[in-house]
Amino acid sequence: MTVGASDMVEIRGEIIINRGLVSVRARAMSRNGTANARPGQAVTLRRPITISEARNLPHDSWVVLAGNITLALPGGRLYSFRDSSGEMVIEIDPSVWRGLYIGESDLVEISGELRTNQGLASLEVRAIRRI
Repeated sequence: MTVGASDMVEIRGEIIINRGLVSVRARAMSRNGTANARPGQAVTLRRPITISEARNLPHDSWVVLAGNITLALPGGRLYSFRDSSGEMVIEIDPSVWRGLYIGESDLVEISGELRTNQGLASLEVRAIRRI
């Protein structure tokens, strides 16, 4: 996509603050709400999708999933996450919890960056909320 100084665009990504300087690590850019993604290129989805849908997306895509955290795995940051379509390993940094307690029966919405390694998909969670 070619853009100029006066073009309105939407940039999706990660805000980085380092020593008072703010920057954005862009993951996707769109004009008029149309995603700018080519086959095999990471995408950003704002609506919840299923685990089975997420497994078909490219590495580094940003997704939202809804389901249950069913089990804490060894290592302190890894968890098993389940929805109606399957199960996936997710990684949640302790800072993401922000004091939130989630039980196995609590329905949650998680968003983060999809990782694929040798055909296995996992999610690096950046935000979590009880729904």
